[in-house]
Amino acid sequence: MALDPRAPYQPSISPLERVITVGDCKYYTYIWKRDRDPSAYKGRILFIHGYRDSQQVYYYTFEKLTEAGYDVFYFDQRGEGKTVLTNGKKGTASEETALGAVDYFIEFNLKELADEGKPSRLSILSVSMGGGIALNYSAIGRYRKKLTCIVNIAPLILLHEKTYPGIVTETLVRGLCVAPFMRSLHVKTYIHPEYIAGDPVYEEYLRARMEKKPLYATLVESRDFVLRGRRLLSEEYYGKVEKELPILICHGDADYVNDVEGSKKFFEKVNGVKGMKNKRLIIYPKGRHVLYIGAEETREKALKDTIEFLDEFNGAAE
Repeated sequence: MALDPRAPYQPSISPLERVITVGDCKYYTYIWKRDRDPSAYKGRILFIHGYRDSQQVYYYTFEKLTEAGYDVFYFDQRGEGKTVLTNGKKGTASEETALGAVDYFIEFNLKELADEGKPSRLSILSVSMGGGIALNYSAIGRYRKKLTCIVNIAPLILLHEKTYPGIVTETLVRGLCVAPFMRSLHVKTYIHPEYIAGDPVYEEYLRARMEKKPLYATLVESRDFVLRGRRLLSEEYYGKVEKELPILICHGDADYVNDVEGSKKFFEKVNGVKGMKNKRLIIYPKGRHVLYIGAEETREKALKDTIEFLDEFNGAAE
């Protein structure tokens, strides 16, 4: 796959693009890996991106993860990126399709690792909306026991007051979604680039991208990702989180998209469950939403913390 020359960073490797049909959806997937001595291989990462995210902003992240010994499998979620339905339409995600895709790609990657003769060490790395999906998966996912660990960057548990549209809008959206024919209705959304990135180069890249292609969400998408995150603070969900599954949450205290208080509350509640192990939270002073495209010091620390956590549970810690 050719890299996007407009991306803020140009990595030394390119991913292999593959289109994988699952039911009525053609998922565009990308595997980032490099030639290495088999003894240097540590594991594979299943990356779950955020709302209307861009793989291009993670070029540097994926380069560093592959340098550290990991393969990275990225897929455009249903309704996102280049992924389309088999009939050519864009499609829209729902609770069922979001978690179903994670099921499928866990199975897919574990089979591929077995076919390649590699250890079946598969971790999830998620960002924002993807973090809400990943944390829900840790509680109710079919294959959660097969995961090595999960790292979440600014998971969507609670929207920050500067991004949350308000209870009136939320109530209206939920009411409209009662009618099935309304669920696929598109509404324009906007997230301030300066809330997302702490690095001005990435901020300008995102701003230019949004000006060229404004963000739209379907009503059912906007309903589900808010409710999916919020329910993580109910015992019905945090009480079911897999006790033995290592989970790291990394969140900036200057994130105006997803409220860091949501991560703090989840961390407190989940660690209050008897027998819970290896659940950790790191707060980054002045960190914006996507720590991997933050100011250099924040970006490098977030990557270091991510790799150290992955190494610890993939059997590669020094």
